[in-house]
Amino acid sequence: METEEQKQSAKLEVLPDSSWLIAVIDDKDSHHKAALSSLGAMKPYKPMFYVAPIVYLETISRLITKNNLAVKKCYDKVQKFISSIDYKHKTGLDLGEVEHKFKTFSRIRISKKLSAVDFYVVAEGMLLEAKILTCDLKMYRVAKDYYEQIYFLTDQVKGYKSDLGRLISDIQNS
Repeated sequence: METEEQKQSAKLEVLPDSSWLIAVIDDKDSHHKAALSSLGAMKPYKPMFYVAPIVYLETISRLITKNNLAVKKCYDKVQKFISSIDYKHKTGLDLGEVEHKFKTFSRIRISKKLSAVDFYVVAEGMLLEAKILTCDLKMYRVAKDYYEQIYFLTDQVKGYKSDLGRLISDIQNS
């Protein structure tokens, strides 16, 4: 009989980037269809989403700015999505963790070529061994050389195919 701990460790672990969260939540986003398709493809596998506080903050900030939303309306939209998924989050951004991530990954190019938030997301995903979902081409191009479990989920970028098929295949084969 499988223990609760074994069930949790076998669960599909996903770390979304704010670009993916925004695309799922905002039906006017150019990546909405691809991001929503990836969410639908993952749901039968009961994914556990890890939502980093900095990603949550960036998602809300960009939705407010991009769509000129009132804070309450934006918060309600984000909460509606968050309450529809199984997720974990931390209550704060631990400075010791940030230092550990930087020490661990500072020798590879991701620390020099990504924004601070993108570096944090990629490092967190690598440490969790989670699937990182993004619609951010720069993040994807930098991180894919170091981490296979990053997925570019869009059909709107010329010259790049969506990783939806690879995501589904990887989920089914794990």
